[in-house]
Amino acid sequence: MKPPCMIVVQHVLPPLRVAIARELIETHGLKKTKVSKLMGLTPAAITQYMNMKRGETSESIINSDKVREIVSKIA
Repeated sequence: MKPPCMIVVQHVLPPLRVAIARELIETHGLKKTKVSKLMGLTPAAITQYMNMKRGETSESIINSDKVREIVSKIA
């Protein structure tokens, strides 16, 4: 059995990164390079998040009103 920290890193953080990147780019109009610097990621990682090639999406995480509120505050 995986420890809880591994589960969070593998299944919770990637969808949150997708949501935060999308919020910054689509809502706030930031460029991918700026978002990558703010998030401490490479521009390629941001592109992969935006194209859904990285960061599996968990609908229950992304579609939660509470999570959307928190993502909006973070962004």
